[in-house]
Amino acid sequence: MKIRDQRQRFNEYCERTQINTLIGVLLFVTLIGCVPLVSAMEVAQTKESKTKTLKLDDELAQPPITPIFSARRIAQALVDSTLKVRVAAKLQVLSTSLPAESCLTVRTDDREVFSLRSDLSLIPGSNMKLLTAAVALDVIKPETVFSTRLLGVIDGSVVRGDLYLVGSGDPLLSTRNYPQTERFPTLTPTYVEGLVEALVTAGIKSVSGSVVGDESLYDVERYSPNWGDGIRGTEAGPLGALMLNDGNTTDSPVKLPNPALSAAKEFTRLLKEAGILVKGAPKIVTAPSDTPELQR
Repeated sequence: MKIRDQRQRFNEYCERTQINTLIGVLLFVTLIGCVPLVSAMEVAQTKESKTKTLKLDDELAQPPITPIFSARRIAQALVDSTLKVRVAAKLQVLSTSLPAESCLTVRTDDREVFSLRSDLSLIPGSNMKLLTAAVALDVIKPETVFSTRLLGVIDGSVVRGDLYLVGSGDPLLSTRNYPQTERFPTLTPTYVEGLVEALVTAGIKSVSGSVVGDESLYDVERYSPNWGDGIRGTEAGPLGALMLNDGNTTDSPVKLPNPALSAAKEFTRLLKEAGILVKGAPKIVTAPSDTPELQR
């Protein structure tokens, strides 16, 4: 009886041992299988955390700011200072060749590089054109059109009596070949040949009188009182309401005292070149108020 009981307990022990071993093996295998899964989860969590970090850093970083007293500014400051000294030295040399009644100021951005008699009162030069243009736009208005007109009486193919060329103050009235002779050519000239072509189209063959220049729109003051001879006779004057080619004529190197007479001479020449005979010599007169308008 005792031996049987011992054998039974032994068998039960063996069975329990086998079950425990099986459970242990299963637990071991389970743990081994879980290791890759846990690693994968950790990698995924790491990537997720990195992605979130990138989303938080979408805004660009602030650019580096150099303090005003930083040593890094010294090099550029030296360059700027050296250049300013060099430019000022060259301008100083230049200033020795300038007339005593002159001034010169050079600025770069908001810094003054050189100044010579900057508070000296002088008569304005070419920059006066800016003020003149501003006043002209205010008084004349941008939409103003200068119309040079032809007045006369047509009888068949003849202009009976005088043909009046009436000026409106157009400063750009020109023949087609004149801009080519200018040192600084007029950019938007008004070509007077359009009036000649209109007469040809109308069948005009002759003018029984003269081509008359009418400058009555303006007064007869030709020059500014303080102009020198060079400006009076070549660059600017004489002035008037009827100026063709700045008062120049093709047959003379010198301007006539009256620009309206110069315009009448040039227009007579153009008519003859177009085959229209002009009987009288060019002259200047104010057109009668009842003279009909032919073309503008």
